[in-house]
Amino acid sequence: MAVCWAGKMPTARGGTTLGITFVSNERVSGVRVDPRSVMTPRSYAKLVDHEGNHVRQWLVLGPAMPAVYGLNEAVVAFIPHSPGCLNVIEWSAGYGNGGYQC
Repeated sequence: MAVCWAGKMPTARGGTTLGITFVSNERVSGVRVDPRSVMTPRSYAKLVDHEGNHVRQWLVLGPAMPAVYGLNEAVVAFIPHSPGCLNVIEWSAGYGNGGYQC
């Protein structure tokens, strides 16, 4: 898995995995930074594990992955919850390692 942090690609929450690439959304003063510079080694390892699970989901779902993710978000949009916490894609990737407080 490639981890990127520079660039202009829009990301959701803490970042977005597209195929085998994770684009981090970690920022300092509004500028994207290498997530290793603002996370503990353990937190970074947990994040990489979580995003690695998303890579495996991409391998299984292929181009349907964004639609499945978006459909999950739409279905639970009107239920009070923390963002991502009712999304089956995030659940199966491991909430805790992804930084979700569910």
